[in-house]
Amino acid sequence: MSLPLEFAVSTVLPLIRGLVAHILYEKGYSQSRIGHVFGISQPAVNAYMRTPREHYLRRAQSLGLSSEEVEHVANTFVMLVESLGTSEALKYLDGWLLSLLSSLRLCDAHRAMVKALPHDCDICLFLASDKSLSNLLTSVRLLSYGKAYRLVPNVRMNIVEARDGAMSINDVAGFPGRITVVGDKLVHYSAPIYGASRFMGRIVLEAYKKCGFRAAANIAYNDEVERTLSKLGLDFTRVGPSNSEEETLLNILNALKERCWEIVVDSGGTGIEPNTYVFGVDSIDVANKILAIARSISPE
Repeated sequence: MSLPLEFAVSTVLPLIRGLVAHILYEKGYSQSRIGHVFGISQPAVNAYMRTPREHYLRRAQSLGLSSEEVEHVANTFVMLVESLGTSEALKYLDGWLLSLLSSLRLCDAHRAMVKALPHDCDICLFLASDKSLSNLLTSVRLLSYGKAYRLVPNVRMNIVEARDGAMSINDVAGFPGRITVVGDKLVHYSAPIYGASRFMGRIVLEAYKKCGFRAAANIAYNDEVERTLSKLGLDFTRVGPSNSEEETLLNILNALKERCWEIVVDSGGTGIEPNTYVFGVDSIDVANKILAIARSISPE
């Protein structure tokens, strides 16, 4: 009988490797260098390259996974390789595979391949890995690496992520005490925990229900940030004035009800600092958008 981990390694991992190989090759990596990333031989990489990307996407769909999800995982893996290194990228991929198994989304495909698999099998529930907490820590490392300290507002920054199926703010993880700047580094004085930010938690819960965005962060707002958003072609809207935290919350939620904006700029008000709220499918996606803004504002 094929164990769940064996099934994931033999079916899901190859399609992610195939997509990553194509992405890295397009970025100018040699096949030998691509092999070094995964610890496989150059002939093995060549075999992945000979298979069209469309094949891997169709294979993902046959397993019950969307093309968008596996492409996001592959692109995130590549981004981590190029920013934080192969070790961080492999840690991310390992966490995603364990989370995928523990979500039980591969069960139907596994049963179709292994007829002897018990119908009530739930072994993968015990493989649960907290993907959201891991993603948040990776996101802060990414933001520190990318000099995003320039975008931390006076009220400080938080980045939050909701777990799959989130129903309350206790299902949304963030950093207690927010994230501040020391020198040119982002610093958090506590590990991320669930229920850490009531304000950001309420925003993300609505964004998740309406748009499927599981993560958000607040960054500074000024005229240069707005010009950069337009220059990068990011999908944003402006709300305000907001003269209280509750009014800020309502303005942002009303904007998301009208449309699934990637970014909502709140112009602030009396005693309320203007902030830019960035949304994404997970906190690493949010961090990547913030890095794009930071690099465009202050190219190195």
